[in-house]
Order: sequence, then structure tokens, then C-alpha cells
Amino acid sequence: MGRGESAEFVEHRDYAPGDDLRRIDWQAMARSDRLVVRQFRDEVTPTLEVRLDASRSMDLGGTAKGVSALACAACLAEAGRAGGFGVGVVSAGSGAAERVDRLESFAGFEGRGAMPIEIEGLGEGGGVGRGLGVRAVVSDLLFSCEPAAAVASWGRSCGRLVVVRLVALSDVDPRMGRGVVRLRDRETGRLIEVVPEAGVLGRVRERARVHAESWRSACAAAGARFIEIVAGDALDAGMIARLLVRGGVLSTGSGAG
Repeated sequence: MGRGESAEFVEHRDYAPGDDLRRIDWQAMARSDRLVVRQFRDEVTPTLEVRLDASRSMDLGGTAKGVSALACAACLAEAGRAGGFGVGVVSAGSGAAERVDRLESFAGFEGRGAMPIEIEGLGEGGGVGRGLGVRAVVSDLLFSCEPAAAVASWGRSCGRLVVVRLVALSDVDPRMGRGVVRLRDRETGRLIEVVPEAGVLGRVRERARVHAESWRSACAAAGARFIEIVAGDALDAGMIARLLVRGGVLSTGSGAG
């Protein structure tokens, strides 16, 4: 919040030449023998930016991941509006970030490569305004980077950061058949063939757990809120809302937490 001329008093400060004489607190001057002026809090509408990872891994074939990610972004945006926030939704793939005026018009998860670590500005009128209050990032976080660096970048230009890791069940608990297994990188389209060794699934699950924990720890260290949602089946907005409330991202009374 900034400072201005609204009715909510914040503090006194010493008078400076050019200050409005109507803001001088004469009673305080009589008590302290100092010429001071009253400062008030701006009546500023809080802002929320929902940044949706638009890379291809967010729409994993044969899963409800993409539908659930859109439902999550819609739920956050609606909760923000209900809480009196000015809301903007941003689609962020490996290309330029784009403002999404209506989620129904979202072009789809087509961006090659992962969502960039560095937050890009959207230019005049592209974001949700200066003094961003809350940024909520919805992503599977399945890209190679240092979580602490990404969290620091995402939280740099906002008052509060929320990271929602939305993954499919197969992202965290993969299943592999016997014999040769063909794996395709969702972001690049590259196809590889592997023969799973004994115990490989256990190692893959452990790496997935450690990966998620590294993001959770980075968010905790930076004072950001982190929640993981596993979309085994399609999640509608009501289910997403309950999970976000349970995770402390939303409050039941005021919408955005």
C-alpha cells in the first residue's frame, strides 16, 4: 500500500517546505513543540497476477493435467475478483509472455521448452498494473533450474508469491511395462528407448520426491506459499478451491489468501 490522502492515518513526519498546511497536526505540535504533518494510507486496489505455465508438459497426453491446470488458474482468478483484487492472467511458455483476457480464449499448451525463470514485463497495459500485490504461478515445475533462483525472480516484483505445482499422477509415480520402453520428451518431441533396470522405478519416484521438496524448501526460505496438487482425474473449480483452501493459498472468507 502507498500513502496519500485517504482517511486512514498512518504516522506523523516533520514538516517540509511545500507541504499542504491543512495536513499540519497543530495538537501534536503543541505537545511536542515540533511542526509535523499527518500522513495517510492510499486507497489502492490490491492486484493479483495468475501466471500459467503454457509449456507442452502441462498438457500431458492421456491425463487430466491440462484441464486441471486451467481450472486452477480460473479458480485463483475468480477468488481474486471475489476478494476485491484487480486480476490479470498471463500465459508464459518459452516464448513471449501473453496476457489472457479470458481463459476460454487460451491458445493452448503449445510453447516449446519450459517456462522461463526470469519474469518478463508485458509492456504498457499488458500486466495488472504497478505495485503488484500477489503473483500466483501455476506450473508442473518440471524444468532444470535452481529453484531458489526461480523463486527469487518470480517474487521480485510482487508483495507475495504463491507457487502451485500442478502435476499428473504419472509425473510423480510413473509406471513402466517390461521390455523396451519408448519415452518422448513432451517439450522437445525427442524419442528415446530404454530398458528399465531393476529398481529404476523406485529411483525415479525418489528423484521426483526430492525435486518437489527442493521447490518446497526454496519457497519456504523466500517466504512464498507452496502447494502441490496431483491431478489423477480431472479436477473442477470446486475441487481445486477446496485444495487451495486446505493448502492455505485461499481463505474461505475473503477469496485470495
